[in-house]
Amino acid sequence: MNDRERDQQGGRGGGDRGASDPWRAGAAGEIPELSAAQVSRHLKRLRTHGLIKRVGRTYKYYLTKAGRTVALAGLKLRSLVLIPELATTPPS
Repeated sequence: MNDRERDQQGGRGGGDRGASDPWRAGAAGEIPELSAAQVSRHLKRLRTHGLIKRVGRTYKYYLTKAGRTVALAGLKLRSLVLIPELATTPPS
Protein backbone atom coordinates (compact mmCIF):
# COMPACT_ATOMS: atom_id res chain seq x y z
CA MET A 1 0.00 0.00 0.00
CA ASN A 2 1.47 3.36 -0.99
CA ASP A 3 1.06 6.68 0.82
CA ARG A 4 -1.78 7.86 -1.42
CA GLU A 5 -3.86 4.71 -0.77
CA ARG A 6 -3.18 4.96 2.97
CA ASP A 7 -4.29 8.62 3.00
CA GLN A 8 -7.49 7.72 1.16
CA GLN A 9 -8.28 5.05 3.73
CA GLY A 10 -7.66 7.43 6.61
CA GLY A 11 -4.39 5.87 7.74
CA ARG A 12 -2.59 9.17 8.36
CA GLY A 13 -5.21 10.78 10.55
CA GLY A 14 -5.74 10.23 14.26
CA GLY A 15 -7.78 7.40 15.62
CA ASP A 16 -6.76 3.97 16.80
CA ARG A 17 -3.99 3.19 14.32
CA GLY A 18 -2.43 0.43 16.42
CA ALA A 19 -5.45 -1.85 16.16
CA SER A 20 -5.72 -1.77 12.37
CA ASP A 21 -2.08 -1.45 11.28
CA PRO A 22 0.42 -3.87 12.84
CA TRP A 23 3.37 -1.67 11.82
CA ARG A 24 2.02 1.14 13.98
CA ALA A 25 1.22 -0.94 17.07
CA GLY A 26 4.33 0.39 18.81
CA ALA A 27 5.61 -0.62 22.21
CA ALA A 28 2.11 -1.12 23.58
CA GLY A 29 1.74 -4.24 21.45
CA GLU A 30 5.19 -5.54 22.40
CA ILE A 31 5.24 -4.73 26.12
CA PRO A 32 1.66 -4.80 27.40
CA GLU A 33 2.64 -4.64 31.10
CA LEU A 34 4.32 -1.22 30.71
CA SER A 35 2.45 2.06 30.50
CA ALA A 36 3.34 4.72 27.94
CA ALA A 37 5.01 6.78 30.69
CA GLN A 38 7.18 3.82 31.73
CA VAL A 39 8.27 3.14 28.15
CA SER A 40 9.08 6.84 27.70
CA ARG A 41 11.15 6.82 30.89
CA HIS A 42 13.10 3.73 29.79
CA LEU A 43 13.79 5.25 26.38
CA LYS A 44 15.02 8.48 27.98
CA ARG A 45 17.38 6.55 30.28
CA LEU A 46 18.77 4.56 27.34
CA ARG A 47 19.29 7.80 25.36
CA THR A 48 20.95 9.49 28.35
CA HIS A 49 23.41 6.62 28.70
CA GLY A 50 24.15 6.73 24.97
CA LEU A 51 22.81 3.24 24.24
CA ILE A 52 20.18 4.32 21.69
CA LYS A 53 19.72 7.27 19.34
CA ARG A 54 16.57 8.66 17.81
CA VAL A 55 16.14 8.64 14.03
CA GLY A 56 15.47 12.23 12.99
CA ARG A 57 11.99 13.45 13.81
CA THR A 58 10.46 10.00 14.04
CA TYR A 59 9.49 7.63 16.83
CA LYS A 60 12.19 5.19 15.76
CA TYR A 61 15.41 4.42 17.61
CA TYR A 62 18.54 2.47 16.81
CA LEU A 63 21.28 0.93 18.95
CA THR A 64 24.56 2.78 19.08
CA LYS A 65 27.87 0.92 19.05
CA ALA A 66 27.93 1.13 22.87
CA GLY A 67 24.34 -0.15 22.95
CA ARG A 68 25.24 -3.17 20.84
CA THR A 69 28.20 -3.92 23.11
CA VAL A 70 26.05 -3.72 26.26
CA ALA A 71 23.27 -5.82 24.70
CA LEU A 72 25.75 -8.48 23.58
CA ALA A 73 27.40 -8.56 27.02
CA GLY A 74 23.99 -8.99 28.66
CA LEU A 75 23.03 -11.84 26.34
CA LYS A 76 26.35 -13.59 26.90
CA LEU A 77 26.05 -13.15 30.66
CA ARG A 78 22.59 -14.68 30.57
CA SER A 79 23.58 -17.66 28.44
CA LEU A 80 26.96 -18.40 30.02
CA VAL A 81 26.30 -17.66 33.71
CA LEU A 82 22.66 -17.21 34.68
CA ILE A 83 21.02 -20.06 32.77
CA PRO A 84 23.61 -22.71 33.79
CA GLU A 85 23.47 -21.48 37.41
CA LEU A 86 19.68 -21.73 37.50
CA ALA A 87 19.85 -25.21 35.96
CA THR A 88 22.20 -26.51 38.68
CA THR A 89 20.60 -24.79 41.69
CA PRO A 90 18.08 -27.05 43.42
CA PRO A 91 14.67 -25.48 43.98
CA SER A 92 14.08 -24.34 47.56
